[in-house]
Amino acid sequence: YQLGAWLRERYADVFPEVLDEYNPSLVRLESSSLERTIVSASSLALGLFPLETRGLQLIPTMPSNIPIYTLQDTHDITIRAYDKCPKYHDQLEALYQSDEWISMENDNMALLRKLAQMPAFKEYAAFKDGAYIPLQELWNIYDLVHVSQVECSTPNGSEVCQELPDPSLANSFQNNDWQAIEALAHTACHLYTSDAADD
Repeated sequence: YQLGAWLRERYADVFPEVLDEYNPSLVRLESSSLERTIVSASSLALGLFPLETRGLQLIPTMPSNIPIYTLQDTHDITIRAYDKCPKYHDQLEALYQSDEWISMENDNMALLRKLAQMPAFKEYAAFKDGAYIPLQELWNIYDLVHVSQVECSTPNGSEVCQELPDPSLANSFQNNDWQAIEALAHTACHLYTSDAADD
């Protein structure tokens, strides 16, 4: 919901024709078919299009629902293409075998080996002259640490914090190590959308 409200505030002046009043011919929200992502998309829609943007209401005191479109999981080759679309899978494999990807992994091997020594990340480790975290798994590491930093920032933490495999991850890194992880994760992520992914 907060993300939807932030997007509205950020882009209201840029796209007034879309955000001033909800228009189903201009807006289509799509989600994977997981319950948690459908609920997230619905919450985002409530923040993005508050009651005053909904026009004529069938139930005046309630915002009418904005539809969230999904495909059956087995047919979702857009949002969940990583395990549904053979061509996408082949492109990923080509990316992982590219000189740029291999060079990036080798150049950061000291950091990737250091991460593999942490118990919370053992499930992501592979072995090549010793344990290391493969570059394609780095986003999982980044995400776990980032979530712990956000959700465990208060003394007792949130419910999400309590469900993490290691809530102390937020404090597990020196600033320079965390900055290196963050920069590497973002650089690797960028390659997924670059020309390298289309080779």
